[in-house]
Amino acid sequence: MGDFEKLKDIGVETIYQRTYIAHQNIEFILDKDFAKLNNKFKATGFITMLEKEFGLDLSDFKKEAEKFFDHKESEKQKVMASQNEPKEIDKRLIIYPIAIVSVLLVLFLIIGSFSSDNDESGTMIQATNNPPEVAIDKLVENVPPVVQEEIKVDEQQKTTPDAVAVESKQEEIKQEVKQEPKQEVVVEQKPKVEQPIVKEEPKVEAPKIPVASLPKIKITPAVQIWVGVIYLDDFSKKDYLSTKTFELDNTRDQLILTGHGRLTINVGDKEQVHTDENRLRFLYQNGEFKMINMEIFREMNNGKNW
Repeated sequence: MGDFEKLKDIGVETIYQRTYIAHQNIEFILDKDFAKLNNKFKATGFITMLEKEFGLDLSDFKKEAEKFFDHKESEKQKVMASQNEPKEIDKRLIIYPIAIVSVLLVLFLIIGSFSSDNDESGTMIQATNNPPEVAIDKLVENVPPVVQEEIKVDEQQKTTPDAVAVESKQEEIKQEVKQEPKQEVVVEQKPKVEQPIVKEEPKVEAPKIPVASLPKIKITPAVQIWVGVIYLDDFSKKDYLSTKTFELDNTRDQLILTGHGRLTINVGDKEQVHTDENRLRFLYQNGEFKMINMEIFREMNNGKNW
């Protein structure tokens, strides 16, 4: 029986009690579902922890996980490279529009030339040295007799008494309109009501704590520990897996969750030594570091345990 099979026989619950790795992550490891472990560092870190805790040789299993993530990264780079390759432009997309425009331009020139020739060859009325009256008489002579009769009748109608009376009446109305005095429209102006000036009180921003005065946060585990951090400004997450002392970002407010309670925490010049086997939860806000319970942690994390 291989060491990996021995690990599966140990069972999820026993592994959790010994390592405090989340049940779900343990199941992903035992099922070799590396894709759900998100990254290579996390997967190999868990496998290393299991080797040390249970005295197993899981080197082949670790190589299998590394191979999976290396292949995944290689595929990702190939996709990115293919997306960045310059795309060739189909020459037909350039040639066809140019050809169409050229044909239209030639047709336009031909049509324009044809129209100009027709204008030059058509009948044109040329200016003569004759007086205007003679020119008009000649034009009238060329009008058909029927049209001439209609013109004469129309001129006679204009000189009839009824027509003269209508024109006279229209002239009188125009004279009356001119003589009427223009009425001025007086617009009553309302007194301006002055609006009260509202002075906005300047907003007072909360004083920011200088970065230099913020206490450093150092965590020293007794044994290998997993530490998860949730930043309260955007609820992004970051996790650590280490056997050595490491520091947290002290410039951002955050919730802190530990895999177990066997660790020492130094916040500035203050030291906290914990020997609890259970998980611990802390809040770092406005430069202050304190332990909190599960209820407060979930309330500040939008109802989530992690």
